[in-house]
Amino acid sequence: MKYELVLITGASGGLGTEFCNQLAASGSDLILTDLSSSSLKNLQSDLEKKYKIQVHTIPADLSISEGRDKIVSYLSKKKLKPDLLINNAGLGYIGDFANEPESSFLTTIRVNVEALTAMTRKILPIMLANGKGRILNLASTASFQPVPYFTIYAASKVFVLYFTDGLSYELKGTGVSIHAVSPGPIRTPFFGKAFPKGFRSPDLFWLTPTKVVKTALAGMDRGKTIIVVGWVNHIQQILTSILPRRMAAWIGSMVFSIGKKREN
Repeated sequence: MKYELVLITGASGGLGTEFCNQLAASGSDLILTDLSSSSLKNLQSDLEKKYKIQVHTIPADLSISEGRDKIVSYLSKKKLKPDLLINNAGLGYIGDFANEPESSFLTTIRVNVEALTAMTRKILPIMLANGKGRILNLASTASFQPVPYFTIYAASKVFVLYFTDGLSYELKGTGVSIHAVSPGPIRTPFFGKAFPKGFRSPDLFWLTPTKVVKTALAGMDRGKTIIVVGWVNHIQQILTSILPRRMAAWIGSMVFSIGKKREN
């Protein structure tokens, strides 16, 4: 499906940039937001030159209400009405919760939970008034079970899944739909920041941004609310749904304690 105008948060790196390229290739105009003004401008120039589309850029800090209000103000001023919102911005850090700086985990919650919820609430009325639109939230396979040492990130993604599922029911019959994509590890700068010393995982667990974005867009077209990427992650979803919670948490701790130990 081709979208007329797409708003993408966290647009200037990794998965966000892949969303930009695939949607621009289909002819969609874009509204891009991220922290770095220079990165956004460079991306805007590349996309407009390569795909001959119109790209708007809004540098904004989504972790604060002023940043989110800045985006809405720009949309209102320019009379822009996106028919697809991609809540892609997200943060995550590995480590013991007891030793994690308060500023670190609170910012993670503000971006992964508060900003995603607020942006959905701000854009949803525009879509409802038009009688059409889609919202895509970035979840994670980390939401399928408790993940010690990646506790805040995993918990924030549980919120994303339940929020998406609940709101999907509320939106039935409106012409607007909401979806969440749950990938596993992706070869993007996100994992470099979350695991500065590296994260060991077999190749079969890793996904490319290209595959994740293609699967997410195709999943929305098929009407899937929760979109899981990759057969390994489908198996993980099934196993963690039937295993006792403590066993699922133990498996998560075995995986993510590798990254934790490498940090010490």
